[in-house]
Amino acid sequence: EDLARHLSDEPVLARPAGRAYLVGKFIARHRVAVTAASAVALALVAGTVVSLRQAREARLAEQRTRAAQQRSDELLDFMTGGLRDSLAKEQSLGVLEKVGEKARGYFDSLESDQLSDSTLVRHARILRQLGEVYLKSGKYPDAVRILEDSLGRSEAVLRRRPDDPAALFELGQAEGFLGQTYRRAGNRKLTLEWLERYRRTEIGRAHV
Repeated sequence: EDLARHLSDEPVLARPAGRAYLVGKFIARHRVAVTAASAVALALVAGTVVSLRQAREARLAEQRTRAAQQRSDELLDFMTGGLRDSLAKEQSLGVLEKVGEKARGYFDSLESDQLSDSTLVRHARILRQLGEVYLKSGKYPDAVRILEDSLGRSEAVLRRRPDDPAALFELGQAEGFLGQTYRRAGNRKLTLEWLERYRRTEIGRAHV
């Protein structure tokens, strides 16, 4: 009987049936099914490993992109802030105007709804400083366009966080410079509208 069981890949009765022995016999009896199941398991494991590797690479790529974006923002912030006064003294604000066009194209290429509040505020500040450059150069339509872009980024932050102090400050600055721009352009109606908005924003800031 044991001979027949052995030939059929079934456990023999004449020896203790250890776990490894029983598993071996089971595999021998169901070789095709076990092979197929093993192939499926290996494919699942391999797929999981690939997915984890791709997710890790995606995270690293995202981190590198954010780091590059931050460096670009910091450079633009310096050029439109710290460097601006020096260029103004040398009557070289035209350099910043060229930077401004590149900056706007760069900002427009980003998905604003995926940017952090601090990044949006930084962009609002850069655009507001560029708007000042155009204002000083007497290019009022360009100043309005860029200051309104700045305004929009501050408003996007304030829709999420109505009391964000940095966003409120940049909002007020953009409104104030829009008022100045329209005043210099000779548009009294819009001058009064924007200066009134600036006044209300500053009152709101005082209560935050």
